[in-house]
This record gives sequence, C-alpha cells and structure tokens, in this order.
Amino acid sequence: MRIENLFESTFAKASRRGVEPVEIAKRVIREVDQNTMSGAKYALAPNVIEVSLAPADYTNLDPVMKSIKAELLVLLKEHAAGSEMRFVGPLSVDILLDQEQKFGSIIVECGFHEDSDYQEKMVLRFEGGSSVVLSDAMVSVGRMPGSTVVIEDPKVSRSHAELFVSDQRAFVRDLGSTNGTFVNGVRIKDVVELRDGDQIVFGRTQGIFEVQ
Repeated sequence: MRIENLFESTFAKASRRGVEPVEIAKRVIREVDQNTMSGAKYALAPNVIEVSLAPADYTNLDPVMKSIKAELLVLLKEHAAGSEMRFVGPLSVDILLDQEQKFGSIIVECGFHEDSDYQEKMVLRFEGGSSVVLSDAMVSVGRMPGSTVVIEDPKVSRSHAELFVSDQRAFVRDLGSTNGTFVNGVRIKDVVELRDGDQIVFGRTQGIFEVQ
C-alpha cells in the first residue's frame, strides 16, 4: 500500500499545521478495515465514509478538498482490491466541518448503504481513447479480424490473449503469443488476476485496466 507516497507527494504543501491529508488517509483505511464484515466469499467493506474535521483544519485543506476526496476514492478501491474486499454499493467519501471538534483531530464514520443493482464496471482502456468493457463474455485480443479487440500491431499475434470476468474478478490469459503479454512490466505465462490501474501490454500496444 502506498498511502504515504500517494498523499505526501500530492499534498505536501497543502497544510503546514494541523491535520495532513496522509493522516486522513491512514485513519480512513484503518476505520474501513475495522468495520469490514466477513461475508460468505469476500469481506464486505463499508461504502459510505464521512470524515469530520475541526474548522481550522477544514479551512486549511479546503483549497485541495476535491482532490483529497478523489484520491481517497482511488485509494479505497486499491485497498479493497488488494485485500479481497467488496463494496455493497457505490463508494462515497465526504469531508465535513464540525464546529465542536478539536483542532488536529480526525473523526471517521463508516456505514453500509446496500444497492442490489450495484456492480463495478471493469474497463480495458487503450492509448488513443478506445476501450472495451469486460463482462462474463470472453474478450479476445489479437490481429485476427474475428477478435473482440482487433489490434493492428505487427508485434501482436493473430490470437494473442483473452480477458474474462469470473465472480466479479477480472483476469487476463496469454494464448502463446510470440511477443508476449505483460502486466506491469512482467511477462505472464498463465492466467493473471487484474487490479485497478494495472498496465497491460500486448506486443507494443498498451492498455490500462480500470475499475469504475
């Protein structure tokens, strides 16, 4: 987990005193972990997060509040993926001002708001803007015209790789391609599970796996 690097590099100058964004991140992750429930297959993580700050701390961080919230959402998704957690509904993070709270303190409240129709969207996005949504149907990648994703790259084999979703988890499999399939710079030999933000390279063509 890269909590410190993510937040300190982005918000190093955001607050000279009082609460720092990295402290919020650590506290949120801790509270989510402590409030996670054991499910039949996966741990069920709270999806409604509220962070309360003292007036002075809120004012200090207000110029970068939107960025902090956005980074927290990314961080929580990465943490859940790496910890075999599942959210029961859309993830929500809010940062509130509490007039009664002491300067330098952080209060985090976690809750569950279940949405039976909620399902994370898994997308493979390529350079240039094209993308394909991953679902239960197999997604084939190659130069062959019948492939789901046709890549006009001489380094890509006719039948190069395939991607599929099983039990709400995404996987990529190389099909014995000549120049290989790489995930985060490592050539894969068998089926590899994908995480949000993983870089996938087919021949010389790069894609990014995203969970939305």
